[in-house]
Amino acid sequence: MNSDRSKGMTTIIDLAAACGVGLSTIRHYQNIGLIPKPARAQYGGFRRYTQEDIDRLNLIGEEM
Repeated sequence: MNSDRSKGMTTIIDLAAACGVGLSTIRHYQNIGLIPKPARAQYGGFRRYTQEDIDRLNLIGEEM
């Protein structure tokens, strides 16, 4: 069985740390449609983010 991490997926906490933003910033960007809300993991129900989400969030940060 492959874990989410082995598929290049991460949690919101890891996403925030990788991009240097707070959790509330990520949630705000999701609510206004700048980044999509991710699917939930099969086990545990946690939302899982991909490298594409990291790239998109970094791009938003560069533009602001």
